[in-house]
Amino acid sequence: MEKVISKEQKQVPKSALFFADTAVVEFANAVEGELKKGSMLLYSGSKVDHWYWGKTIIDVEGIDFSQHKKYPILENHDTDKKIGFSDKVELNKNVFFPEIKLLSNAHAEEFYNNAREGFPYQASISIRPTLLERVEKEESTEVNGMKLKGPLTVFRKSLFREGSICVHGVDTKTDSSVFAESDVDNLEYEILSFSDGTQSLSDHILTNPNQEDVIMDLKELKEKYPNLVTEVENSVKEEMTKVVEQKDKEISDLQTQVASLSDEKTDSAKRIADLEKREAIRTEKEMKASADSVLQEKLSLSKIPQRLHEKVTKHINYSEYVKEGVFDKAEFTKAVDDEIKDWESNFDFSEPVVKGITTHKEIDNVDQSDSDADVDRLMSYLPKQ
Repeated sequence: MEKVISKEQKQVPKSALFFADTAVVEFANAVEGELKKGSMLLYSGSKVDHWYWGKTIIDVEGIDFSQHKKYPILENHDTDKKIGFSDKVELNKNVFFPEIKLLSNAHAEEFYNNAREGFPYQASISIRPTLLERVEKEESTEVNGMKLKGPLTVFRKSLFREGSICVHGVDTKTDSSVFAESDVDNLEYEILSFSDGTQSLSDHILTNPNQEDVIMDLKELKEKYPNLVTEVENSVKEEMTKVVEQKDKEISDLQTQVASLSDEKTDSAKRIADLEKREAIRTEKEMKASADSVLQEKLSLSKIPQRLHEKVTKHINYSEYVKEGVFDKAEFTKAVDDEIKDWESNFDFSEPVVKGITTHKEIDNVDQSDSDADVDRLMSYLPKQ
């Protein structure tokens, strides 16, 4: 059965029109005052696994370069990052710029320096299809001097838009960060396919402007295209399995990190608690030593006997003069003075005058009442039974 050409149109993400390949860039020695020059293999003519079109190859002889007199070279397909251009293109089962001229801006200078030092850039060609051929399974076709088997999408005819230098080739959806997913191109092209409806699912969802949209539910889809549905289901299962495995690994890694951080937090909390404990003990010792020093100094200067110092000390607690961890030495000193004053005011701690031995004549002259008072005073210092 022969293939027929029908006109189709479709909205596709802009990044679906980028095709990555290994970049081969060589530079001649720069001449002072002139643009830096080199050569660049933009597309090798090989088959690529494209995130949107599947296994895809661009027919080099079918690329139309007539829309440009100079072929722009960008960075990551970003029109704000202009690298250079080429005046010539050679097609020999690949797309080759025999001479590229770099601009003098920062992006071009960075690319030049990195490439000269061996950075592994990738090239990416941006084209707009005008004729697509879908090669089904068990079919084969010839492209760029190679005989290839399906399933395969062939860009038989296309319009060249620009070439780019990329850190990562823009052949996966995640690598395309220049355009948002909402940025789309409205494509109108012809598609070469069999007339008996054996195209792939991606072909069937194209909207034909000359016909009504074809809408079918899953049941009808399975009945008409059982092999296609099975292929899609297997592909989805495979991708979801990979996603789940990756997520499980990420969760496991995060759990390990959380456990490690928890252990570190526990160790840190213990070390902090130990430091706080040692600091609290040191501070308390310093405050008590300061209070003891004041108390001993004041007692030593008082009239209170040494044997009573311990009893006096029990009436003054230095902790009562610690507010928010700070010892109020002035208030404590005042309290000590007041306590000593209270003791001294309630008892005369002056040393008694002991009468010495004298002659009988002198004894006879001593007033008996004075002697009795002295005896009573001495007796008062004796402990009570």
